[in-house]
Amino acid sequence: MNTRKKFNVVDAFIVLCVFVILAVVGVRFFTANQEELTAVQQYVPMHLHISATARRHINTFEEGTRLYFVDGTFAGEVSQVTNQPALIPHWDEYGSFAPSTDIGRVDLTLVIQTRGTVLEHGFFHGGSTHIVPGMEVEVVAHNHVFTGLVTRLEW
Repeated sequence: MNTRKKFNVVDAFIVLCVFVILAVVGVRFFTANQEELTAVQQYVPMHLHISATARRHINTFEEGTRLYFVDGTFAGEVSQVTNQPALIPHWDEYGSFAPSTDIGRVDLTLVIQTRGTVLEHGFFHGGSTHIVPGMEVEVVAHNHVFTGLVTRLEW
């Protein structure tokens, strides 16, 4: 008994669809990698907010201060620093929230000139570390570690 089937039009269509899908996936993968390969590193201002740090740290951050991430990679140089008295939560005797200032602490806002790659799906510091607004990063300045919130990236 011969149970062998003949190759028909439906089989040819299925094989053709599989080849088309593989070709589309291959082209998409190649163009995505090509974008990353041809992307140019550029300087991007990164705004970093450090909340309620000790007042003595105001002088830690000056224009030109070199910052590093905690893994030791160079984060960038400070190009602008602003500070304001830190707000601390305070509730009065009626349970109403009334923030007050803490004279021993300040909120710092830094603008850091950092270098990375800007792609359509975000900013990559050094080409590999994805950084987005709303992300917390730890930076080191003069042997002190500070945790800051990325508030804005300008590209």
